[in-house]
Amino acid sequence: MKNSFKLVLVALFIVFIASCDKTEPNNQTPDKFTKKILIEEFGGEWCSFCVEGSKRFEELLNGDKEHYIGVSLHYEDPFEVKYPNVVSILLSAFEIISFPNTVVERTIDNEKSWAVQADFRFSQGTDVGIKAKTEIVNNNLDITIDYTCNIDIDTAFMTVYVVEDFVPESSPGAQSGGGGNYIHRHVLRQVLTKKSGNLISLKKGEIQKISFEGVKLGLYKKSNVTIVAFIHKDSSKSFEVLNATSVKVGEESKW
Repeated sequence: MKNSFKLVLVALFIVFIASCDKTEPNNQTPDKFTKKILIEEFGGEWCSFCVEGSKRFEELLNGDKEHYIGVSLHYEDPFEVKYPNVVSILLSAFEIISFPNTVVERTIDNEKSWAVQADFRFSQGTDVGIKAKTEIVNNNLDITIDYTCNIDIDTAFMTVYVVEDFVPESSPGAQSGGGGNYIHRHVLRQVLTKKSGNLISLKKGEIQKISFEGVKLGLYKKSNVTIVAFIHKDSSKSFEVLNATSVKVGEESKW
């Protein structure tokens, strides 16, 4: 009887150990990360050509809704975000003098179309993982961003955008060539980091966090607001985006 009891205890112990072995730690880093492609469009309400440009931009994003992230940065109109002034530094860096214009992953390749550039960047994959979670607290937005890497990267930058979709033109007929009652898509509303991004470092297998609390959404329609966060290279050398994520208010993205 005693031997039988001991055998039962041993069997239970083995089952317990096996169960523990299958439990993954909460902070385990995936072997692979989903690559998201950041596509930034530059334009303004004064630009009549930007109406057609926005259509092309939307067609590009619709080519892969799951992996393409679009942000429209307005210049010299009521929607321009001036503090911090991301637009001016990017226009200068990429020598953009004509509008509309689009930059894929903050790299320039004049020999490839935007769609080809986006497909090529996606095919390269990434060693960098980034995900975000958002929560409404006291009518403001709390944001938590997790990021990690499968290799060590000593110097990188993180930029975080607040983007609103389906935004009416600033006043009736304000959009040149828009025909009246024009609706803007993917409008950059706020930049929560420095204009060149916040300095970070990535350690292999180490999950790090950055938080933004009490972000005021003002009169934005919350159901149309998306947080876009991305990690890019040293701004003094290259703005190349390593990976990005987007998440709607009250939701959470994945690696």
